[in-house]
Amino acid sequence: MKDIITNRLILKPWRLSDSSDLYEYAQSELVGPNAGWKPHKSENESRKVIKRFIRDNDSYAIVLKEEN
Repeated sequence: MKDIITNRLILKPWRLSDSSDLYEYAQSELVGPNAGWKPHKSENESRKVIKRFIRDNDSYAIVLKEEN
């Protein structure tokens, strides 16, 4: 999968190094249930999810581009 770059966002393949960022987002009680999954309980859980994303090669990580 190649990066997709827009004016505001970068969509990129997941990397294991993204686990702390995913956990920070995915641990919220306001996020997971609205998306159909339970909040993550640890960074290790987020790492396991990322491994599945990498294996399946069917989803992107979304990164907000920094303003210049």
